[in-house]
Amino acid sequence: MVDKASEQQKRARAHFDSARGVPFRMPRFVNRRPGVDQANEGWAHFSTLIAGIGVYGAIGYGLDRLIGTWPILFAIGMVGGCAGAVYLVWIRAKQNASRGSGR
Repeated sequence: MVDKASEQQKRARAHFDSARGVPFRMPRFVNRRPGVDQANEGWAHFSTLIAGIGVYGAIGYGLDRLIGTWPILFAIGMVGGCAGAVYLVWIRAKQNASRGSGR
């Protein structure tokens, strides 16, 4: 009984694989919208820049409120956050370019 069922499955599979217009194996990924990857990469870079400035600016603001030196640490935090975010974006862009997904 088991042999009969496995033979039927093999025949059905062979018929499906040999059907006209049906690929033997489906591709893992089909890029239907080629410009979307670059747009997503751009938005990721933009959000990294904004988040770096915002987070380190907020840390500087909080330290300024605690210490009492209002604009000094806030400005240092924003500039440092921008520099760190630019560095992260640069590293990520190099990695994407080496993989070939950034083009």
